[in-house]
Amino acid sequence: MNSSEKAMVENRIRALLGAEKIRFGRSIDVIWIALKGTDGRDYALHPRAFFRVCDENRVLVTKFDMYRLLPEYETDADDDDAWDVQGHNYFDDWAKRFNEEYSDTVTVTSIAVKENGDLSVSFSNSMVLEILIESTTDCECWRFFEYHGTDRHLVITGKGIRSKEGE
Repeated sequence: MNSSEKAMVENRIRALLGAEKIRFGRSIDVIWIALKGTDGRDYALHPRAFFRVCDENRVLVTKFDMYRLLPEYETDADDDDAWDVQGHNYFDDWAKRFNEEYSDTVTVTSIAVKENGDLSVSFSNSMVLEILIESTTDCECWRFFEYHGTDRHLVITGKGIRSKEGE
């Protein structure tokens, strides 16, 4: 993306600075991150490409953890959709713990967008969310929008920016 497109993306997601009440979850294979902006509005970030959350020393969760069954559910491994049952995979387990331990205390402290569209969101507890562009096509890599807002969704693809009306 060129410098004016990057500036537009940074301007749109600036609403996340200072955001609180951060919650992670998923609906089928769509990971969502819900945040309450300092303006009182509800925002969502949907990483569709590879993402990971790290602390200072290690990777805490990635997109692939959504498909990895917890040991107590591995007997369901022959069922191709066993990962989809809420609470049966490593991502759900991590999200539940994050939401219980940090949702009410963590805020967004910084945001960085690279020219290729990679996004980095830093939290006040030293965790960092990284969303990496993993496509060279118009395939959606991440999306940002205001719940019930009238602005177009900001959609970042492997080819740059694609906005969609109220999806």
